[in-house]
Formats: sequence, structure tokens, C-alpha cells
Amino acid sequence: MTYPQRSGRALRRNLRWRCLFVFEGRQALMRTLLFGLFLEALLWAAPVTAQERAGRFVSVQGSVEVLRGSQSLPATDQLPLQTGDVIRTGPNARAAILLSDGTKLKLGANSTIQLKRLSPERLGKVTPVAAGGLQTVMHFFLGEGWLQRTGPPDALEIETPTVRAATKGTEFALDVAPDGSTIVSVLDGHVRVTNPQGDVLVAEGEQAWIGGTQWMNLKYGVFPKEYPYLGQGGPAKRALRNRLDAVQWSLYYPGTVSPKDYRALSPEELAEFEAILALYRARQLTGAREQLQVARTARPTAPALLDLAALLFLAQGQIPEAKAALGAALTHDPTDAAAHALLAEVALVQNRIADAAAEADQAIAANRQAPSAWLAVSHVRQSQFRLEEALQAAAQARTLDPQDIRALVQEATLLFWMDRTDEAWALTQRAQALAPHDATVLSLLGFLELARGEKQAALGSFRLASETDSTLGEPHLGTGLVLLRLGQVAEAVEEIEAATMLESQDALFRGYLGESLYCSGFFERICRRGSRW
Repeated sequence: MTYPQRSGRALRRNLRWRCLFVFEGRQALMRTLLFGLFLEALLWAAPVTAQERAGRFVSVQGSVEVLRGSQSLPATDQLPLQTGDVIRTGPNARAAILLSDGTKLKLGANSTIQLKRLSPERLGKVTPVAAGGLQTVMHFFLGEGWLQRTGPPDALEIETPTVRAATKGTEFALDVAPDGSTIVSVLDGHVRVTNPQGDVLVAEGEQAWIGGTQWMNLKYGVFPKEYPYLGQGGPAKRALRNRLDAVQWSLYYPGTVSPKDYRALSPEELAEFEAILALYRARQLTGAREQLQVARTARPTAPALLDLAALLFLAQGQIPEAKAALGAALTHDPTDAAAHALLAEVALVQNRIADAAAEADQAIAANRQAPSAWLAVSHVRQSQFRLEEALQAAAQARTLDPQDIRALVQEATLLFWMDRTDEAWALTQRAQALAPHDATVLSLLGFLELARGEKQAALGSFRLASETDSTLGEPHLGTGLVLLRLGQVAEAVEEIEAATMLESQDALFRGYLGESLYCSGFFERICRRGSRW
């Protein structure tokens, strides 16, 4: 039985209030979908057995390896994790991991962690913790980590060289220095931090630190000198001055620039710029960094090259370094619209809408002929749910650079939002002809194929998009929706959970494709079909 699609007028009439609801929190959309769509499905989940995997890699950037016994295995999304595995990230590397018990874990560069013990729980399986028997335990040797675990108290314990941290259903970040000094920043819930000298309960918005042998001087905060590292002291805590500082490295920042943003590049400089940008768009970040380093040897202060440097920093979550590069670019050229546009994109990811709007306006004021400036305006207007204005700005960006894949995808996405699916399909086909392997194109194509009822084609597009760029959350969301419609509920839940880990600006502002499907009636049909599974 088929259900009628809502008209474009009905979609627009209902879109604003629904989007305003999901916009309240960074994870509100995904959590609401999980609760509303999968509550019954979660109850079907079975306990994990010794033969089943302990977890999976959702995203891998750079050099990440798994040490298993005497083996060193390169991390891929096809490598199942096992209890006892040691995971190590290299320079300029990151990893996102979803464990079978529902724990979400992100690792920054130069980090090492061991999965010492894994709870036999499954996602959504409500099982009381008895005598620590169901507890997941990890040893965090070094580096930065972000963890999220919902469930019973003490279901997750983290060990570092100087402390133990037991969760109370929470989201928190860790930073472990080479001497073992540890910072625990709690973003939600509570964490009890303990060592032989004492313990402290750290609440949301608080930060605990445990010293080694040096003064605290970690990159996201220098504590006052009255709080030195005390190698034999117990943990202490204080208010977390800026929650975002503790986790901004773990967010995924999409963004790029256009050759047409720059009016004064010579033919040689343009060719050099386009070669580096092509490597970046193909996610060949190491090659892009190497070529950029060579180019900057001759022109260290060129704004276009500084913007490219910022792009590469953003790709690794290195926000202070990216902002420094963009600041230098604007110092040398105050009319560098692309730098303002990238700052707007960063602000959007961090949910600072007013700052993003100000940067986008400065980009337009600096250079009205820069495609990136108009694209930033489009993203800001979309985040404000001013869809007609967002569509006009995206169309202007595409007019200024007809080869700009970002502009084509943004315009097509907005048309899809507005129930103008034929126009969205035509633009997506044009984008695919220009960039057949671009992950954002493949992801949007998947949603359009799903809207046309082509489930297997959509599944293929989503999976190829994830393989091409593992940092995008939307392909996982789309994969989950397809699997749900195919009746593969457990796999669908896992994909939706993976999507919540990869909340980039794509998922929050430029996409909300899950919300558009909801407004179009897809979720109503899914819920009705789900009642008959």
C-alpha cells in the first residue's frame, strides 16, 4: 500500500515548526528519530556473544592502526574490533568508533587506547550492572578522546596512568598528557574521577584534572599557577570555561573554496591552487599537505594558500591552527571573501549562528563575485530556516562558478527540501556528471533515489558515499533508513547511531535530509510498515 506524498505547500507550511523543534540541540534530531522510530526495535536486540565483534570503525582519517597480539592491522571500516585490541592514531589522524554496547568513541591525533573489557550489552538492551560484570573498561594511555555512553551508572570505566573515571550516563572528553596528567571535561551527566589519593564527582559543565609531574599547559586551557600538577595528589575540579574548547577537535568541519574566489591569481598560481584543491576534494590530504608545503615555500603569505592551509587544518579538527591561518590571510588581504566564508562554516558547525551570519555578510561585502561567499550565505539562511533566501544564494553561487560541486549540491538539497524533486534530480545528475565519486553528490543521490522508491540503488549510493568520505554522517542516516525499510532493524539502528557520531555541518545545516524525509511523509510510512514487522 502506498501513501500519498504531501504537497510542496504542505511541506513548507509544516517545515518551519518541525525544524525549529529539532534545531534546539546539536543531537536533538538524531535522538528524536532514534526514540520515535526505533524504540520497539531496540528491545529486540540480543546480547553480544564471545564470537561477535566488539565494535567497528565508523570513520578513519590518516594513519590509524590496531595492535592485536603480535599483529599491527591498518584500521578500516571492514575490520571488526575485539576485546583486548589497542588502537593507536598517528599525526594528523582521527578515528570514530562505535562499540557493540552502544559506547561512542572518538580519538584525536597521537592517541592510544586499549579495549580491556566490553560489556555484553547490545544497543538498547536494558540490563542492570551487577558487580561490575557488565562494565566496559578502556585504558587510555595518551592523547585526546571523546566518549558518549547512555545506560546504567558505572557502565563505562576509563583508566589513565593517573586516574579512573566511571560514568553515570554521560558525554565527556579526555586529554591525557605524555606524563599521565589527565583532564576530564564533562559535557552531559556525571563522571566520578578517582585515584588512591581521593575522588571527586564531576558534573555537567565541570572539569577535573589530575597531575603528573609538570604544570598544566594543555592546548585547550592553561590553569592558574595555584593549581600545579601534584604527582601524589587527588583529583580536583573547576568550572569548564568553554565546553566547545574541550571537544572542537572531534567535530567534522566540511568546507572548501573556489578558484573563482580569487581575482589576482596568475595562470601558474591558479594551476597550483587547483591541483592542491583537487587533492583535498579527493580526500588525499597527505598529498595536499605536501604540495601545499612546497607552494608556500615560495609564497608563504599568499592568501589563497593560507586558505588552503586552513582547509587542511579543518579536515583534522585543528581549529586554532585553522583560525590562525585565516586570520593571516585576512591580514594580507582584507578582501579575502573565502576566509570569511570558511569562518562562517566553522561557526555553523559550532552552532554559533549569529557569528556565522556576521562572517557571511563580511564575505559578501569583501567580494560579491566570490562563489564561496554566496554559499556561506546560503548555509546561514538555511540554518535560520529562510529557505527561499538560501535557495537564491545557492543559485547565485552556482551562477558564479557552474563547476562548483558544493553549489550544485546545496541548491539541489534545498530543492529537495521544498518538494521540488524533479529539479533536485536534474541538478544532482549534473553534479554527478562533473564529480561522479564525490561523497556529497552520492549521498544526495541516495536520498533522491530513496524518494523514488529505488531502495537498492539508494543503498549502493549511500555505501559508496561512506567509503569515499567516512566523515559524513548523512550517508549513514540514509543507509539506516533503507535498511529499516528492508526490515533489517538491528543494522538500521547501528547506522543511525553511527550518523549521530558524525554530526558535521552537512548533517546539521546543509542537509537535515532526515527531517525533509519526515516532512515528506517517509517516516509516517516507515512507522506504519514497522508496526507490521
